Amino acid sequence: MSGSQAFPTRLSRVSPALISMDEPAYAEHPGMDVCFTAWVRDRIARGVYVGWLACDPTGEPVAGAGLDIREGAPLPGDFDTRRGYIMNVYVRPEHRRRGLARRLLLILLDWCRANGLRGLSLHASDTGRLLYAALGFAPSSEMRLLLLLLLDSEEKRA
Repeated sequence: MSGSQAFPTRLSRVSPALISMDEPAYAEHPGMDVCFTAWVRDRIARGVYVGWLACDPTGEPVAGAGLDIREGAPLPGDFDTRRGYIMNVYVRPEHRRRGLARRLLLILLDWCRANGLRGLSLHASDTGRLLYAALGFAPSSEMRLLLLLLLDSEEKRA
């Protein structure tokens, strides 16, 4: 942390800094920042999204992690229908390899335990896979399909 500490703090509202942390991804998908901001504001207001930021001494966010609480079917051994989806785990490149993602995830996992949320999932990047495995996450057999909608295919033909 270059001689300074970054301390995780709980998100209580959507911060412009949170939205700007993923600017490279938004550049590839115009309108994503507006869409995500509206979505996460609604989820926070309804109490089904919580997140944490690690900030530098000036208060600038340098890392973050979020948890979206979703409904799912009861599972054998876990009849709770709440499922946590871990998302938005990000550390600015200049602050990586300092344990910030691990600290944020440990805080997030403690919050889940304290709130009785047992079933957790995430989609790991190649760089995050080792950290998640070290925290006890196991690979799953999930597969995904993004359907091309008629409108999308018509636009591609035009």
